[in-house]
Amino acid sequence: MSCPYQTAFPGEGILTDLAKRLVDKTITEVNYFLHFKTHLCEFEQQHNELDAKFEEVNNDIEDAKRRNENPTKDVEVWKDKAYILIQENHRIKQTWSYSSCPHWRYRQGKRLAKRMLLIKDHIQKFSFERVARPAKLPGIKYHARDFIDFESRKSKLKQLVEALKDGNHYMVGLQGMGGTGKTTLATQVGKQLEESKAFENVIFIVMSNPPDINKIRGDIARQLGLHLEETTEADHSKLLWFRISNEERKLLIILDDVWEKLNLTDIGIPFGPNHKNCYVLITTRHSRVCEEMRCQKTIHLHTLIDEDALNLFLFHAASNDGFLRKELEDLARDFVKECGGLPIAIVSLASTLRIWPVSEWKEALATLRKSEQFLNVDEDLVQVYRCLSLSYENMRNEKAQKLFLLCSIFPEDYKIPINFIIRLGIGAGIFGKVEDYCVARSQVLGVKNELVASTLLLRLMRKNV
Repeated sequence: MSCPYQTAFPGEGILTDLAKRLVDKTITEVNYFLHFKTHLCEFEQQHNELDAKFEEVNNDIEDAKRRNENPTKDVEVWKDKAYILIQENHRIKQTWSYSSCPHWRYRQGKRLAKRMLLIKDHIQKFSFERVARPAKLPGIKYHARDFIDFESRKSKLKQLVEALKDGNHYMVGLQGMGGTGKTTLATQVGKQLEESKAFENVIFIVMSNPPDINKIRGDIARQLGLHLEETTEADHSKLLWFRISNEERKLLIILDDVWEKLNLTDIGIPFGPNHKNCYVLITTRHSRVCEEMRCQKTIHLHTLIDEDALNLFLFHAASNDGFLRKELEDLARDFVKECGGLPIAIVSLASTLRIWPVSEWKEALATLRKSEQFLNVDEDLVQVYRCLSLSYENMRNEKAQKLFLLCSIFPEDYKIPINFIIRLGIGAGIFGKVEDYCVARSQVLGVKNELVASTLLLRLMRKNV
Protein backbone atom coordinates (compact mmCIF):
# COMPACT_ATOMS: atom_id res chain seq x y z
CA MET A 1 0.00 0.00 0.00
CA SER A 2 1.48 3.26 -1.12
CA CYS A 3 1.62 6.27 1.06
CA PRO A 4 -1.03 8.87 0.04
CA TYR A 5 1.52 11.54 0.69
CA GLN A 6 4.14 10.03 -1.62
CA THR A 7 5.05 12.22 -4.62
CA ALA A 8 7.14 11.53 -7.71
CA PHE A 9 10.68 12.77 -7.86
CA PRO A 10 10.61 15.99 -10.00
CA GLY A 11 13.19 14.77 -12.50
CA GLU A 12 12.04 11.19 -12.65
CA GLY A 13 10.06 11.53 -15.95
CA ILE A 14 12.93 13.28 -17.66
CA LEU A 15 15.43 10.69 -16.51
CA THR A 16 13.18 7.85 -17.65
CA ASP A 17 12.81 9.40 -21.14
CA LEU A 18 16.54 10.03 -21.33
CA ALA A 19 17.31 6.48 -20.30
CA LYS A 20 14.94 5.13 -22.96
CA ARG A 21 16.58 7.18 -25.68
CA LEU A 22 20.02 6.11 -24.56
CA VAL A 23 18.96 2.48 -24.67
CA ASP A 24 17.44 2.91 -28.17
CA LYS A 25 20.55 4.68 -29.33
CA THR A 26 22.76 1.94 -27.95
CA ILE A 27 20.67 -0.76 -29.62
CA THR A 28 20.82 1.08 -32.94
CA GLU A 29 24.57 1.51 -32.71
CA VAL A 30 25.08 -2.13 -31.72
CA ASN A 31 22.92 -3.22 -34.70
CA TYR A 32 25.33 -1.53 -37.08
CA PHE A 33 27.91 -4.09 -35.89
CA LEU A 34 25.68 -7.12 -35.34
CA HIS A 35 23.73 -6.82 -38.59
CA PHE A 36 26.55 -5.63 -40.83
CA LYS A 37 25.93 -8.37 -43.43
CA THR A 38 22.21 -7.52 -43.53
CA HIS A 39 23.01 -3.84 -44.14
CA LEU A 40 25.49 -4.86 -46.82
CA CYS A 41 22.94 -7.06 -48.60
CA GLU A 42 20.21 -4.40 -48.44
CA PHE A 43 22.65 -1.76 -49.67
CA GLU A 44 23.46 -3.89 -52.71
CA GLN A 45 19.75 -4.39 -53.41
CA GLN A 46 18.97 -0.67 -53.10
CA HIS A 47 21.97 0.23 -55.26
CA ASN A 48 20.94 -2.22 -57.98
CA GLU A 49 17.37 -0.92 -57.90
CA LEU A 50 18.57 2.68 -58.26
CA ASP A 51 20.95 1.68 -61.06
CA ALA A 52 18.14 -0.09 -62.95
CA LYS A 53 15.82 2.90 -62.47
CA PHE A 54 18.54 5.24 -63.71
CA GLU A 55 19.02 3.15 -66.88
CA GLU A 56 15.26 3.04 -67.45
CA VAL A 57 14.95 6.82 -67.11
CA ASN A 58 17.99 7.39 -69.30
CA ASN A 59 16.53 5.17 -72.04
CA ASP A 60 13.17 6.97 -71.79
CA ILE A 61 14.95 10.30 -72.20
CA GLU A 62 16.89 9.09 -75.25
CA ASP A 63 13.65 7.78 -76.82
CA ALA A 64 11.99 11.13 -76.09
CA LYS A 65 14.80 13.06 -77.77
CA ARG A 66 14.41 10.91 -80.89
CA ARG A 67 10.74 11.98 -80.89
CA ASN A 68 11.86 15.63 -80.69
CA GLU A 69 10.85 15.88 -77.02
CA ASN A 70 12.83 17.44 -74.18
CA PRO A 71 13.06 15.88 -70.68
CA THR A 72 11.30 17.87 -67.99
CA LYS A 73 13.41 19.81 -65.49
CA ASP A 74 12.36 17.56 -62.57
CA VAL A 75 13.43 14.44 -64.48
CA GLU A 76 16.80 15.98 -65.36
CA VAL A 77 17.40 16.92 -61.69
CA TRP A 78 16.40 13.41 -60.53
CA LYS A 79 18.68 11.79 -63.11
CA ASP A 80 21.68 13.96 -62.16
CA LYS A 81 21.20 13.20 -58.45
CA ALA A 82 20.83 9.47 -59.17
CA TYR A 83 24.04 9.52 -61.19
CA ILE A 84 25.92 11.15 -58.28
CA LEU A 85 24.56 8.58 -55.81
CA ILE A 86 25.54 5.69 -58.09
CA GLN A 87 29.08 7.01 -58.54
CA GLU A 88 29.46 7.52 -54.78
CA ASN A 89 28.27 3.95 -54.20
CA HIS A 90 30.93 2.64 -56.57
CA ARG A 91 33.62 4.61 -54.73
CA ILE A 92 32.41 3.25 -51.40
CA LYS A 93 32.65 -0.33 -52.64
CA GLN A 94 36.08 0.25 -54.16
CA THR A 95 37.49 1.48 -50.82
CA TRP A 96 36.28 -1.56 -48.88
CA SER A 97 38.83 -3.91 -47.36
CA TYR A 98 36.79 -6.46 -45.47
CA SER A 99 37.80 -6.98 -41.89
CA SER A 100 36.44 -8.88 -38.89
CA CYS A 101 37.43 -6.00 -36.67
CA PRO A 102 34.32 -5.01 -34.65
CA HIS A 103 35.12 -1.30 -34.98
CA TRP A 104 35.47 -1.55 -38.78
CA ARG A 105 32.22 -3.52 -39.10
CA TYR A 106 30.46 -0.97 -36.88
CA ARG A 107 31.63 2.04 -38.97
CA GLN A 108 30.82 0.40 -42.30
CA GLY A 109 27.44 -0.84 -41.09
CA LYS A 110 26.52 2.67 -39.98
CA ARG A 111 27.72 4.13 -43.26
CA LEU A 112 25.69 1.63 -45.29
CA ALA A 113 22.54 2.23 -43.28
CA LYS A 114 22.72 5.94 -43.99
CA ARG A 115 23.39 5.32 -47.68
CA MET A 116 20.34 3.06 -47.90
CA LEU A 117 18.12 5.83 -46.54
CA LEU A 118 19.44 8.27 -49.18
CA ILE A 119 19.00 5.79 -52.01
CA LYS A 120 15.52 4.67 -50.93
CA ASP A 121 14.38 8.27 -50.52
CA HIS A 122 15.62 9.17 -54.00
CA ILE A 123 13.93 6.18 -55.62
CA GLN A 124 10.63 7.13 -53.97
CA LYS A 125 10.95 10.68 -55.34
CA PHE A 126 10.55 9.42 -58.88
CA SER A 127 6.82 9.78 -59.43
CA PHE A 128 6.68 11.83 -62.63
CA GLU A 129 3.62 11.63 -64.87
CA ARG A 130 5.68 12.52 -67.96
CA VAL A 131 9.39 12.03 -68.59
CA ALA A 132 9.54 14.56 -71.45
CA ARG A 133 7.50 17.11 -73.28
CA PRO A 134 7.54 18.05 -76.97
CA ALA A 135 10.42 20.33 -77.82
CA LYS A 136 9.52 23.67 -79.29
CA LEU A 137 9.81 23.26 -83.04
CA PRO A 138 11.80 25.75 -85.09
CA GLY A 139 9.71 28.82 -85.68
CA ILE A 140 9.30 30.93 -88.78
CA LYS A 141 13.10 30.98 -89.32
CA TYR A 142 12.90 27.35 -90.44
CA HIS A 143 10.86 28.46 -93.46
CA ALA A 144 12.93 31.56 -94.15
CA ARG A 145 14.35 31.79 -97.64
CA ASP A 146 16.61 34.27 -99.38
CA PHE A 147 14.85 37.63 -99.40
CA ILE A 148 16.15 40.48 -101.52
CA ASP A 149 14.83 43.83 -100.37
CA PHE A 150 13.54 45.18 -103.71
CA GLU A 151 11.84 48.54 -103.81
CA SER A 152 8.75 46.94 -105.36
CA ARG A 153 8.48 44.61 -102.37
CA LYS A 154 9.31 47.04 -99.56
CA SER A 155 5.92 48.71 -99.69
CA LYS A 156 4.07 45.37 -99.70
CA LEU A 157 6.11 44.13 -96.73
CA LYS A 158 5.43 47.34 -94.83
CA GLN A 159 1.68 47.18 -95.54
CA LEU A 160 1.44 43.59 -94.32
CA VAL A 161 3.47 44.21 -91.16
CA GLU A 162 1.50 47.34 -90.24
CA ALA A 163 -1.86 45.66 -90.91
CA LEU A 164 -1.03 42.80 -88.55
CA LYS A 165 0.66 44.91 -85.87
CA ASP A 166 -2.08 47.50 -85.41
CA GLY A 167 -4.48 44.94 -83.90
CA ASN A 168 -7.40 45.96 -86.10
CA HIS A 169 -6.95 43.30 -88.77
CA TYR A 170 -7.26 39.73 -87.49
CA MET A 171 -7.60 38.33 -91.03
CA VAL A 172 -5.22 39.55 -93.75
CA GLY A 173 -4.80 38.23 -97.29
CA LEU A 174 -1.83 38.26 -99.65
CA GLN A 175 -2.95 37.56 -103.23
CA GLY A 176 -0.85 37.09 -106.33
CA MET A 177 -0.39 34.81 -109.31
CA GLY A 178 1.74 31.70 -108.99
CA GLY A 179 5.47 32.36 -108.77
CA THR A 180 5.27 36.02 -107.69
CA GLY A 181 6.94 35.29 -104.35
CA LYS A 182 3.97 35.19 -101.96
CA THR A 183 5.54 32.50 -99.80
CA THR A 184 8.86 34.33 -99.53
CA LEU A 185 7.16 37.61 -98.64
CA ALA A 186 4.82 35.99 -96.09
CA THR A 187 7.79 34.27 -94.48
CA GLN A 188 9.64 37.56 -94.23
CA VAL A 189 6.57 39.19 -92.65
CA GLY A 190 6.38 36.45 -90.03
CA LYS A 191 10.11 36.63 -89.34
CA GLN A 192 10.00 40.39 -88.87
CA LEU A 193 6.95 40.25 -86.57
CA GLU A 194 8.50 37.48 -84.48
CA GLU A 195 11.89 39.17 -84.15
CA SER A 196 10.26 42.47 -83.19
CA LYS A 197 8.30 40.63 -80.44
CA ALA A 198 5.07 41.99 -81.90
CA PHE A 199 3.92 38.35 -81.87
CA GLU A 200 4.97 35.77 -79.30
CA ASN A 201 4.68 32.93 -81.78
CA VAL A 202 4.40 32.65 -85.56
CA ILE A 203 3.15 29.38 -87.05
CA PHE A 204 3.66 28.68 -90.75
CA ILE A 205 1.41 26.08 -92.40
CA VAL A 206 1.75 24.96 -96.03
CA MET A 207 -1.67 24.06 -97.41
CA SER A 208 -2.45 21.14 -99.69
CA ASN A 209 -5.07 21.01 -102.42
CA PRO A 210 -7.58 19.85 -101.31
CA PRO A 211 -6.80 20.86 -97.71
CA ASP A 212 -6.18 18.13 -95.13
CA ILE A 213 -7.89 19.51 -92.02
CA ASN A 214 -6.50 16.84 -89.69
CA LYS A 215 -2.95 17.54 -90.86
CA ILE A 216 -3.44 21.30 -90.44
CA ARG A 217 -4.69 20.77 -86.88
CA GLY A 218 -1.78 18.47 -86.12
CA ASP A 219 0.82 20.89 -87.52
CA ILE A 220 -0.55 23.79 -85.47
CA ALA A 221 -0.88 21.68 -82.32
CA ARG A 222 2.70 20.41 -82.49
CA GLN A 223 4.05 23.93 -82.75
CA LEU A 224 2.02 24.84 -79.67
CA GLY A 225 3.20 21.78 -77.72
CA LEU A 226 -0.31 20.33 -77.67
CA HIS A 227 -1.00 16.57 -77.67
CA LEU A 228 -4.11 16.01 -79.78
CA GLU A 229 -3.59 12.25 -79.82
CA GLU A 230 -4.55 12.14 -76.16
CA THR A 231 -8.16 12.98 -77.05
CA THR A 232 -10.69 11.72 -79.57
CA GLU A 233 -10.59 13.20 -83.08
CA ALA A 234 -14.05 14.72 -82.59
CA ASP A 235 -12.60 16.96 -79.84
CA HIS A 236 -9.43 18.03 -81.65
CA SER A 237 -10.83 21.31 -82.99
CA LYS A 238 -12.33 22.18 -79.57
CA LEU A 239 -9.07 21.43 -77.78
CA LEU A 240 -7.06 23.49 -80.28
CA TRP A 241 -9.54 26.38 -80.10
CA PHE A 242 -9.36 26.35 -76.30
CA ARG A 243 -5.55 26.32 -76.32
CA ILE A 244 -5.29 29.21 -78.80
CA SER A 245 -8.04 31.22 -77.08
CA ASN A 246 -6.08 31.15 -73.83
CA GLU A 247 -2.88 32.50 -75.37
CA GLU A 248 -1.91 35.56 -73.35
CA ARG A 249 0.20 37.05 -76.13
CA LYS A 250 -0.46 37.51 -79.82
CA LEU A 251 -0.24 34.48 -82.10
CA LEU A 252 0.08 34.67 -85.90
CA ILE A 253 -0.92 31.71 -88.07
CA ILE A 254 0.23 31.91 -91.70
CA LEU A 255 -1.73 29.66 -94.06
CA ASP A 256 0.32 29.49 -97.24
CA ASP A 257 -1.16 28.74 -100.67
CA VAL A 258 -4.87 28.54 -99.86
CA TRP A 259 -6.87 27.34 -102.85
CA GLU A 260 -10.41 27.47 -101.49
CA LYS A 261 -12.41 28.87 -98.60
CA LEU A 262 -11.47 27.35 -95.25
CA ASN A 263 -13.77 26.97 -92.25
CA LEU A 264 -11.43 28.06 -89.47
CA THR A 265 -13.81 26.79 -86.80
CA ASP A 266 -13.49 23.26 -88.18
CA ILE A 267 -9.73 23.57 -87.76
CA GLY A 268 -9.95 25.09 -84.28
CA ILE A 269 -8.71 28.60 -85.09
CA PRO A 270 -10.59 31.45 -83.34
CA PHE A 271 -11.58 34.24 -85.73
CA GLY A 272 -14.01 37.11 -86.11
CA PRO A 273 -14.92 39.26 -83.09
CA ASN A 274 -13.84 36.39 -80.81
CA HIS A 275 -10.42 35.92 -82.37
CA LYS A 276 -8.83 36.59 -78.95
CA ASN A 277 -5.09 37.08 -79.58
CA CYS A 278 -5.04 34.98 -82.75
CA TYR A 279 -4.32 36.59 -86.14
CA VAL A 280 -4.32 34.91 -89.53
CA LEU A 281 -2.43 35.70 -92.74
CA ILE A 282 -3.39 33.73 -95.85
CA THR A 283 -1.59 33.64 -99.19
CA THR A 284 -3.58 32.69 -102.26
CA ARG A 285 -3.68 33.02 -106.04
CA HIS A 286 -7.35 33.88 -106.09
CA SER A 287 -8.96 37.14 -104.93
CA ARG A 288 -12.25 35.32 -104.35
CA VAL A 289 -10.63 33.30 -101.55
CA CYS A 290 -9.78 36.51 -99.71
CA GLU A 291 -13.36 37.71 -100.20
CA GLU A 292 -14.96 34.44 -99.10
CA MET A 293 -12.79 34.26 -95.99
CA ARG A 294 -13.67 37.89 -95.21
CA CYS A 295 -10.14 39.24 -95.12
CA GLN A 296 -10.27 42.71 -93.60
CA LYS A 297 -7.31 43.76 -95.71
CA THR A 298 -5.94 42.20 -98.90
CA ILE A 299 -2.53 43.03 -100.35
CA HIS A 300 -2.10 42.26 -104.07
CA LEU A 301 1.36 41.12 -105.14
CA HIS A 302 2.30 41.73 -108.75
CA THR A 303 5.24 40.58 -110.85
CA LEU A 304 8.60 42.31 -110.43
CA ILE A 305 9.28 45.51 -112.29
CA ASP A 306 11.98 45.25 -114.98
CA GLU A 307 14.78 46.70 -112.85
CA ASP A 308 14.10 44.45 -109.86
CA ALA A 309 13.68 41.41 -112.11
CA LEU A 310 17.08 42.07 -113.72
CA ASN A 311 18.78 42.58 -110.35
CA LEU A 312 17.32 39.30 -109.09
CA PHE A 313 18.58 37.46 -112.16
CA LEU A 314 22.06 38.98 -111.90
CA PHE A 315 22.23 38.12 -108.19
CA HIS A 316 21.61 34.40 -108.80
CA ALA A 317 23.53 34.16 -112.07
CA ALA A 318 26.72 35.73 -110.74
CA SER A 319 29.75 33.49 -110.09
CA ASN A 320 30.92 32.65 -106.58
CA ASP A 321 32.98 35.83 -106.46
CA GLY A 322 29.87 37.88 -107.31
CA PHE A 323 31.13 38.76 -110.76
CA LEU A 324 29.11 38.48 -113.99
CA ARG A 325 30.83 39.04 -117.30
CA LYS A 326 29.72 42.17 -119.16
CA GLU A 327 28.66 40.32 -122.32
CA LEU A 328 26.21 38.26 -120.26
CA GLU A 329 24.31 41.23 -118.83
CA ASP A 330 22.67 41.99 -122.17
CA LEU A 331 21.60 38.36 -122.47
CA ALA A 332 20.29 38.52 -118.91
CA ARG A 333 17.81 41.22 -119.93
CA ASP A 334 16.47 38.95 -122.68
CA PHE A 335 16.09 36.04 -120.24
CA VAL A 336 14.25 38.25 -117.77
CA LYS A 337 11.70 39.19 -120.45
CA GLU A 338 11.01 35.50 -121.05
CA CYS A 339 10.45 34.98 -117.30
CA GLY A 340 7.67 37.57 -117.23
CA GLY A 341 8.86 39.13 -113.95
CA LEU A 342 8.12 35.95 -111.97
CA PRO A 343 10.71 35.49 -109.18
CA ILE A 344 10.47 31.69 -109.12
CA ALA A 345 11.18 31.47 -112.84
CA ILE A 346 14.00 34.02 -112.66
CA VAL A 347 15.77 32.32 -109.74
CA SER A 348 15.50 28.85 -111.26
CA LEU A 349 16.77 29.90 -114.66
CA ALA A 350 19.59 32.12 -113.36
CA SER A 351 20.83 29.42 -110.95
CA THR A 352 21.03 26.94 -113.83
CA LEU A 353 22.81 29.31 -116.20
CA ARG A 354 25.36 30.37 -113.59
CA ILE A 355 27.70 27.48 -114.43
CA TRP A 356 27.13 27.49 -118.21
CA PRO A 357 29.57 28.99 -120.76
CA VAL A 358 28.50 32.03 -122.81
CA SER A 359 27.88 30.01 -125.95
CA GLU A 360 25.31 27.90 -124.17
CA TRP A 361 23.51 30.95 -122.76
CA LYS A 362 22.67 32.00 -126.32
CA GLU A 363 21.52 28.50 -127.20
CA ALA A 364 19.40 28.31 -124.04
CA LEU A 365 17.72 31.62 -124.89
CA ALA A 366 16.82 30.36 -128.36
CA THR A 367 15.43 27.14 -126.87
CA LEU A 368 13.39 29.08 -124.33
CA ARG A 369 11.86 31.30 -127.01
CA LYS A 370 10.89 28.33 -129.16
CA SER A 371 9.53 26.18 -126.32
CA GLU A 372 6.02 24.83 -126.83
CA GLN A 373 3.03 25.65 -124.68
CA PHE A 374 2.24 23.29 -121.83
CA LEU A 375 -1.06 21.48 -121.74
CA ASN A 376 -3.14 21.35 -118.53
CA VAL A 377 -1.10 24.14 -116.95
CA ASP A 378 -2.60 27.33 -115.53
CA GLU A 379 -2.02 30.23 -117.89
CA ASP A 380 -0.21 32.26 -115.25
CA LEU A 381 2.24 29.39 -114.65
CA VAL A 382 3.26 28.73 -118.26
CA GLN A 383 6.33 30.95 -118.03
CA VAL A 384 7.35 29.27 -114.79
CA TYR A 385 7.05 25.82 -116.38
CA ARG A 386 9.06 26.89 -119.41
CA CYS A 387 11.96 28.03 -117.25
CA LEU A 388 11.83 25.02 -114.95
CA SER A 389 11.65 22.72 -117.95
CA LEU A 390 14.77 24.31 -119.44
CA SER A 391 16.61 23.87 -116.15
CA TYR A 392 15.57 20.23 -115.90
CA GLU A 393 16.18 19.24 -119.51
CA ASN A 394 19.67 20.73 -119.55
CA MET A 395 20.97 19.18 -116.35
CA ARG A 396 24.28 17.41 -117.07
CA ASN A 397 23.69 14.79 -114.42
CA GLU A 398 21.17 12.11 -115.37
CA LYS A 399 21.09 10.90 -111.77
CA ALA A 400 20.03 14.37 -110.67
CA GLN A 401 17.14 14.30 -113.15
CA LYS A 402 15.97 10.93 -111.87
CA LEU A 403 16.30 11.97 -108.23
CA PHE A 404 14.27 15.11 -109.01
CA LEU A 405 11.46 12.99 -110.46
CA LEU A 406 11.63 10.71 -107.42
CA CYS A 407 11.28 13.67 -105.08
CA SER A 408 8.29 14.95 -107.08
CA ILE A 409 6.12 12.08 -105.82
CA PHE A 410 6.11 13.61 -102.33
CA PRO A 411 3.54 16.26 -101.29
CA GLU A 412 4.37 19.95 -101.50
CA ASP A 413 6.80 21.18 -98.80
CA TYR A 414 7.20 17.63 -97.46
CA LYS A 415 10.32 17.16 -95.32
CA ILE A 416 11.75 14.22 -97.26
CA PRO A 417 13.79 11.84 -95.06
CA ILE A 418 17.20 11.62 -96.70
CA ASN A 419 17.70 7.98 -95.63
CA PHE A 420 14.36 7.10 -97.23
CA ILE A 421 15.42 8.74 -100.50
CA ILE A 422 18.72 6.84 -100.39
CA ARG A 423 16.88 3.53 -100.07
CA LEU A 424 14.42 4.46 -102.82
CA GLY A 425 17.25 5.57 -105.08
CA ILE A 426 19.10 2.31 -104.58
CA GLY A 427 15.93 0.27 -105.08
CA ALA A 428 15.04 2.17 -108.25
CA GLY A 429 18.52 1.58 -109.64
CA ILE A 430 19.31 5.29 -109.96
CA PHE A 431 22.79 4.75 -108.55
CA GLY A 432 23.44 1.39 -110.20
CA LYS A 433 24.45 -1.68 -108.25
CA VAL A 434 25.69 -0.26 -104.99
CA GLU A 435 27.27 -2.67 -102.54
CA ASP A 436 28.40 -0.04 -100.03
CA TYR A 437 25.65 2.00 -98.35
CA CYS A 438 28.10 4.79 -97.46
CA VAL A 439 29.05 5.15 -101.12
CA ALA A 440 25.37 5.36 -102.12
CA ARG A 441 24.69 7.94 -99.43
CA SER A 442 27.53 10.17 -100.59
CA GLN A 443 26.23 9.96 -104.17
CA VAL A 444 22.71 10.92 -103.11
CA LEU A 445 23.95 13.86 -101.02
CA GLY A 446 26.04 15.11 -103.96
CA VAL A 447 23.11 14.91 -106.36
CA LYS A 448 20.78 16.48 -103.81
CA ASN A 449 23.14 19.44 -103.38
CA GLU A 450 23.20 19.86 -107.17
CA LEU A 451 19.39 20.07 -107.24
CA VAL A 452 19.39 22.56 -104.37
CA ALA A 453 21.99 24.70 -106.13
CA SER A 454 19.76 24.85 -109.20
CA THR A 455 16.73 25.69 -106.94
CA LEU A 456 14.82 22.72 -108.32
CA LEU A 457 14.82 21.38 -104.76
CA LEU A 458 14.60 23.33 -101.52
CA ARG A 459 16.48 22.47 -98.35
CA LEU A 460 13.60 20.60 -96.78
CA MET A 461 15.08 17.12 -96.42
CA ARG A 462 15.27 15.63 -92.96
CA LYS A 463 18.43 13.88 -91.82
CA ASN A 464 16.68 11.00 -90.10
CA VAL A 465 13.97 8.60 -91.23
